[in-house]
Amino acid sequence: MLTQILSPDKLKASLIPHDQWHPYPTADERDAWDSLPDRVRNAHLGRGEKALNAQWSTLPATEFMAYFRTGDYMDFQAANFSRRHRLRDLVTAECTEGKGRFLDEIINGIWLLCEESFWGLSPNTFVQASEEDQVKYSNQQLQKIRTLLPDISKPGFDLWVGETAGVLAWTVYLLKNQLDAVTPLITQRVQLEAERRVLNPCLERNFLWMGFLDQRVGNWNPWCNTNYLTTALILDTDEKRRAQAVEKIIQSLDLFISHYKPDGGCDEGPSYWGRASGCLFEALELLNSATD
Repeated sequence: MLTQILSPDKLKASLIPHDQWHPYPTADERDAWDSLPDRVRNAHLGRGEKALNAQWSTLPATEFMAYFRTGDYMDFQAANFSRRHRLRDLVTAECTEGKGRFLDEIINGIWLLCEESFWGLSPNTFVQASEEDQVKYSNQQLQKIRTLLPDISKPGFDLWVGETAGVLAWTVYLLKNQLDAVTPLITQRVQLEAERRVLNPCLERNFLWMGFLDQRVGNWNPWCNTNYLTTALILDTDEKRRAQAVEKIIQSLDLFISHYKPDGGCDEGPSYWGRASGCLFEALELLNSATD
């Protein structure tokens, strides 16, 4: 188990400090990016140029509410995902080219995401429920007490809150110097939103996917934990809180590993199996990198 490999004392001694952890080349390290094979480079630039010429999608409140009115949230999900995918493609293209051509639209994307009331999807506002309600009610009952619009005073963490935090964290990791050269307020805003939506809530609260409230440990566990880990390692400059986050993530991942069935199958189907297993290995890779 991970908690046996990395006890609290060993984790404290081995966790690489925030300012020293360097898992991948940033956009400043041109030798690495300039050495990409032409076919890879051209693919990244092609997607980036397509994103550069696109329009940012809108997310009106009525589209969020549509799920509760009609049961359909696909329009909202498509608009939500397109923002994240566009930002990802712009960031990768800027790192590949390194000339600042994509930077303004990257800033627009960062700011749009930071301005959103809730990073998750409309069916998942139940993650804002208290720990008492999470224990008291079943998933089906929790879904019936979801709110029509997200309550911004109650940060909750679903899969897509994690995905958003992850893409913003990697954006800052790769392009911090370029963004700070425009204004440090951009990366400071990402830091503030990460603390408010992820770092503080995940440390102070227990969400169902963590496995600490009951035995319902599913595929959300490694998926959410990987993005929580990414956010903590990259964006948390408070070394004490950063170490506490890694310790809690390790404990939570152990619950997923210990409850996974021997046949390796997934009752949610092969796409979720890929996410669960893939995210578990991504988390292990991050842990290996951050603790040597």
